[in-house]
Amino acid sequence: MKKLAILLPLSLFANNAYTDLQSNYQNNNFKRAYEISSDICKNSCADIDLNLIMGKSAFKLGMYDEALAAFDRVLVLDENNVDARLQSAIIYQKSGNYELLKLELESLKDDERLRKEEKILVSNMLKGIKKQEKSKAQINTPYASVSVGYGYDSNPKKQNLKDSYLPIPQLGIKFPISGAKHEPASSVLANLNAGYKKQVNDVYDYDINANFYNKYYIKPIEEDFQNLSVFTASINNGFDISRQFKLNILLSYDYIVLKHKRYLNTFTADVSGDYYMENGISLGLGYTINHNNYLNEEHKENDSNHHSIYAMSRLISQRSMVYLKMAYDIEQTSRVKESTNNYKEYSITSGIIYMLNKQVILKASLGYSASKYKETIFTNQRNDKSIRVNFGAEYNMDHHNIFSADLGYDRVKSTLEYNSYDNYFLNLMYKYKF
Repeated sequence: MKKLAILLPLSLFANNAYTDLQSNYQNNNFKRAYEISSDICKNSCADIDLNLIMGKSAFKLGMYDEALAAFDRVLVLDENNVDARLQSAIIYQKSGNYELLKLELESLKDDERLRKEEKILVSNMLKGIKKQEKSKAQINTPYASVSVGYGYDSNPKKQNLKDSYLPIPQLGIKFPISGAKHEPASSVLANLNAGYKKQVNDVYDYDINANFYNKYYIKPIEEDFQNLSVFTASINNGFDISRQFKLNILLSYDYIVLKHKRYLNTFTADVSGDYYMENGISLGLGYTINHNNYLNEEHKENDSNHHSIYAMSRLISQRSMVYLKMAYDIEQTSRVKESTNNYKEYSITSGIIYMLNKQVILKASLGYSASKYKETIFTNQRNDKSIRVNFGAEYNMDHHNIFSADLGYDRVKSTLEYNSYDNYFLNLMYKYKF
């Protein structure tokens, strides 16, 4: 909105206080303008322009209750004052009072006295209200989807395909290691998902979900690639502690089937908090713990606990979301204290999700991590550095039929060269949402 150009009645200018008030307001000294207008109001508040200055100054200072009180006084004097009603609507939006906001906007939308930019503002605010109402209706509903697709991996076993060597300082030699010999592979992908989400009240919501994922390689049996089947059950609890802060608690269980009849249980607990600012930025902190438990006794030595501490920031606009995540991870076997599988890892990931139009969403991300393992061979300690690049697109044909494509590249460089590898991957998926 334009800055208010207020012409106070000539009789008011007899008092120097009104001159100071006008000067401070026009020079954006809102604190002083509010103080002066409050002092004047102690003697007389029966002036529309005085209350408009007081209300707008209080709004600029974040004093929404005081601003609303000033605009209410304006509406007592002039119940059709467009400026006061529009300002009141903006305060209702800031404070989350959507019922009063909707009523005010509905009465304002056809008012011919609104300037062009004010009509656009009212229209956009009404669209936001309707979108929220639609989202609220959708958050009290069961949901389900079925997905099938095709996958491609240039290095499905994630092994070093090139010849490498292992230094043996004690003998002064480099022991040669032949690169793995296998071809790229295709796979069939399938995913079943169902759940129920509910907004219980203004504070608490939950989402109960069950998911089954399967990746089956199309291959000769002798290749022995890593097929994967994962069943997941979870409940995500959300608590709106305030208008700007939300606490999330996630509990989940995974049952994973690996090759060679290895069966793995994973229990996960995640606690995170998100703080939402007025400018579309959100900041979050979280902690995750996983307990990985093998069902086969011969694999029990690989049972482990995984801890992750992470921070995440998001910049959300009408058509896009840009995010940055930093994490510190520790994994330790629970039965063998000095396992070579133990490691610590630092990672950072950034990405963008962009809505091209109502049907097409584009995604891109870049991740980097550095891992330090307990594994040491001939005084050579294993340290890995990895880069992951991913591009994706999603086409929502009619809210039921969704097509997506993900293209990515993984590169791991290890101080133990036989652990280094490159892998290009492609996933093409079709999803049907019920």
